[in-house]
Amino acid sequence: MTKSFSKDTPSLFAVIFGLLVSAGMIYLYVAYLVPEMQIGYEASTFFYIVVLIIYVILSYLLHPQVDYGNMGLFGGLFDDPTQDGDDINRMLSIFKKLLYPGKIIAWSLIGVVKLFKVED
Repeated sequence: MTKSFSKDTPSLFAVIFGLLVSAGMIYLYVAYLVPEMQIGYEASTFFYIVVLIIYVILSYLLHPQVDYGNMGLFGGLFDDPTQDGDDINRMLSIFKKLLYPGKIIAWSLIGVVKLFKVED
């Protein structure tokens, strides 16, 4: 069994750093967001784990394409009332930013698999 390194194999430092950042984000989700969501709604921990897994999978699979040249007047400083495209691009930009934490978690998990994958 040998370990082959290719161009897409991440470094050990990048994988460890990604796992630490991912663990911190998951901790923040469990410690702060889950109790806030449970107010008035009793659900099991399994439900919130499934929600997190679905979020990570969707954030890895979805890649919103934003046209930053059409964000409104003066480079996105003001809304252009004559166009609907800038509103769509603003929403795509917000959606893309909401997906970043899930992408970091997914990339770090995929990096672990790629780093420790041993070929026969």
